[in-house]
Amino acid sequence: DGVVLRGKEVIKGSSEAVRMLREAGVPYAFMTNGGGVTEAVKAQELAKLLGDPLIDESRMLLSHTPMRDLAQRFHRRRVVVVGSRDTAKVAQAYGFDVQG
Repeated sequence: DGVVLRGKEVIKGSSEAVRMLREAGVPYAFMTNGGGVTEAVKAQELAKLLGDPLIDESRMLLSHTPMRDLAQRFHRRRVVVVGSRDTAKVAQAYGFDVQG
């Protein structure tokens, strides 16, 4: 358990800690209560901030990540999606049919 960012500022030692985990073969993932972008976009942001191009979307768990599985369950049904930034794009990436 740990924190690697405060806002957009990297906490001292975070980059080194992530590198050490990877080199030791320790499984790790990044979790955040933030969202509004796809896991791929968040991974790119984090990779750039930490200087680690090996961070990818498979290591990301965002507040809305569990909603991916709901797209199939609610296929062809109307749902309301509320959020900020690119929320509609995220919903569409998950497989929801976004209208208007």
